[in-house]
Amino acid sequence: MLCKDFCDELCKCESDRCAKTIQTYGYSLAWLARRIDGFSKDSLPEPADVIDYMHEHKIKPRRQQCSYCAMKVLHNARGQPDKSNEYSQALVDVKRTIDKEYFAQERNEKQQKNWVEYSDLKREAAELRKFALSLDKFKLWTKAEYTKAQLAFILAFHLKYPIRRELASVQYGPDIDTSKGNVLMEKARKIVFREHKVKKHHPVFEMILDRNQWRLLQLLRRQHRHRGITSGTILLNTYWRPMTGNAFTMWMKREMGKLDSCKGKAVSCLCIRHSVITHQRRNDSSLKNRKAFADRCMHSMNQNDMYRIH
Repeated sequence: MLCKDFCDELCKCESDRCAKTIQTYGYSLAWLARRIDGFSKDSLPEPADVIDYMHEHKIKPRRQQCSYCAMKVLHNARGQPDKSNEYSQALVDVKRTIDKEYFAQERNEKQQKNWVEYSDLKREAAELRKFALSLDKFKLWTKAEYTKAQLAFILAFHLKYPIRRELASVQYGPDIDTSKGNVLMEKARKIVFREHKVKKHHPVFEMILDRNQWRLLQLLRRQHRHRGITSGTILLNTYWRPMTGNAFTMWMKREMGKLDSCKGKAVSCLCIRHSVITHQRRNDSSLKNRKAFADRCMHSMNQNDMYRIH
């Protein structure tokens, strides 16, 4: 009930924030109210008391960060900028603590064994793309040739949009309903994801295909037409049939294991995600760019930091 009261108050004052963000703030404020004496909708504790409670009870940094942000928003909504500013330094300190923890994380034994550097993935993608573009598009390719061309498209896509295995479920064709599911929008040259792991929080993601991605995809579709396939999923297995998520993972591990830099390693979408996100985080300190990249990864900046392992 208290959570709903806080959400209703913030909705009136913070109309520019989305409902999910308001709900998150409401949960954080209700969490504080259940633990700090004298905390209610009509009576807020002093910022120093909240900060002292966090330190005294050794609350985890992530929870501290959420609580301080929620308190700042609530005080600003009530026209109390001075009290809001008292949380600023505590918020900076806890953010530094979180960053320090992220930078200290290391790969476990399994990750160390299967890790592939971004530079190696990029080189392999370039070689596969060169091979695919050298094939005669007017002839029927062998299974091995088609597999390499398909892997070239998958790597070209995942190195820019390191999503999960949802790519295997993307549909195309004239008889496909483009208003639902994961579909290829041909006129706009983009892939729209409406069914994915985090659809509860982010209902729609749009991935615009660049020139290389679109060119490789068109080569695959031409091979589909050579075999009488005019619609369905954009990725097919060695029997020219759609792949399930698990089958796609196994297919990726098998085909990636044939590459020089991946021999003896189990490289799937998750491994590529870790490598690409780590590379991006090392080379991009801009908050705006990090937010845009996190959206392409289908999650938040905080989740991106948790994926990054040196």
